[in-house]
Amino acid sequence: MAITNGYASLTAFKARVGISAGGAHDDDAERAIEAASRAADRWCGRRFYADTAATARYYTALLEQVTHLPVDDISTTVGLLVATDDNWDGVYENAWTLNARTGSYGFMVEPTNAAVAGRPYTRLHAVVGSWPTVEQGVSVTAKWGWPAIPKEVEEATLIIAARYYKRKDTPYGMMGTEETGFVTLPRMDPDAQALLAPYRRLDWWGD
Repeated sequence: MAITNGYASLTAFKARVGISAGGAHDDDAERAIEAASRAADRWCGRRFYADTAATARYYTALLEQVTHLPVDDISTTVGLLVATDDNWDGVYENAWTLNARTGSYGFMVEPTNAAVAGRPYTRLHAVVGSWPTVEQGVSVTAKWGWPAIPKEVEEATLIIAARYYKRKDTPYGMMGTEETGFVTLPRMDPDAQALLAPYRRLDWWGD
């Protein structure tokens, strides 16, 4: 099998667990990497790979928040299109212009310095006009995800994947010996949790 949207390479994983070069264990290793990557996604409430093509998603603005609209992670402004449906007829007739401060509909992406920090955009700020509050009144077409996989996420994936790979040696979720005693393994490795903690997004999950 091949790894789909994995956060660590097969080479790095083999070096981590001490697998020699060759393909004898590649399927098991690739399965562990992909499962660990998806586990990181679920724990963080977001995913860290970027789409290659832009797709549309729809959002509803709150009455008390008509200028700032939380959205799923947007990896780049390339291909970003925003339009609104003001009368709930299913037609998004109003096209918005990025970074426009004049005209009828202008917006900015936030955080402002997200690209410099290697992070995604998570909010749309209406600077000319306001977001309609009708159900699914805002259409956003974007390349979703993160611009690059953070190093902490890569390291956490290696830690989790190594545990999955060696799970056959702890079939009941316990490790130890009769001499030293047995301990129950935590559901998520604490070191992986510490690495992923700054990247958790509990307020939103759109994928």
